Amino acid sequence: MGILQILLNSMQFIAIISLATLGIVLIFQTSITTNFAQSMIATVGGFISVTLLTKYGVPALASYFIAVAAMFLFGVFIDAVIIRFARHVTPVGKQMLTMGIVLLLTGLIPLVFGNVVMQAPKFSNTIITNASNTLSFSMHNLIGFILAAVVIAAIFICLKFTKWGLSVRATASNETVAKMMGINTRIITGVSWGIAGAVGTLAALIYAPLTQITPTMMVSVQVQGFMACVLGGFTSFIGPIVGAIIIPVLRNIVGYLGADTWKDVVVYLVIFLVVLIKPMGLFGKKIVKKV
Repeated sequence: MGILQILLNSMQFIAIISLATLGIVLIFQTSITTNFAQSMIATVGGFISVTLLTKYGVPALASYFIAVAAMFLFGVFIDAVIIRFARHVTPVGKQMLTMGIVLLLTGLIPLVFGNVVMQAPKFSNTIITNASNTLSFSMHNLIGFILAAVVIAAIFICLKFTKWGLSVRATASNETVAKMMGINTRIITGVSWGIAGAVGTLAALIYAPLTQITPTMMVSVQVQGFMACVLGGFTSFIGPIVGAIIIPVLRNIVGYLGADTWKDVVVYLVIFLVVLIKPMGLFGKKIVKKV
């Protein structure tokens, strides 16, 4: 297995972790908190999609769209009903609120969907190999990677070139000043929570066929999303995505070298060294406030 096969094997988790990471950093930038409920919101979306698909016979594409749209609305609901009334709560207090959402959703999932472990179908079961059988990749992974790339690229284009993106960047820089400039920061944070819920659900839909849908399905993905943010820098939009690309590739390279049991150790060590050298992450910048 060469470097090209390593990259092909990394596609699925690059897509999954990048989407989860984007949701985390969007909320951090606009609401100044780390959303510990990101994985549970995404998991609920996965349960909704598979339930519609397997129990009610809803076409796959329609079930995916409904799940993503539902979690977008749920994200907006969380901001409007919970986070918005905690504007003057400390960042740690907001984190505790998101932990409360985790506990609530953990209890509600078995009540609403039952205790049945669900299996989601793949986008495609096709495995493609080259003529010499030296390279192979799954169409499910390729479709998931393309979906993630298109969604992430669209969001970054909007962040760079649209009025909404300018408002997001202004809110991320200083919410008080953004309000003084006439920006409706409530809409900005609400949409950010909605987008986080939507992209998290898309990550769950890509990941679900590779495992089983359980309440803890997305926990490891969220942990790696947080690690990507630390590696790339929470204060940057692009940095965490770069981190989300580095982590799966690094894990697969270590596995290729025959050290499977050391994959996590090497990733943690790299992040530790980066933080020692650049405490704000690879792309993070220290925020200087003039008094």
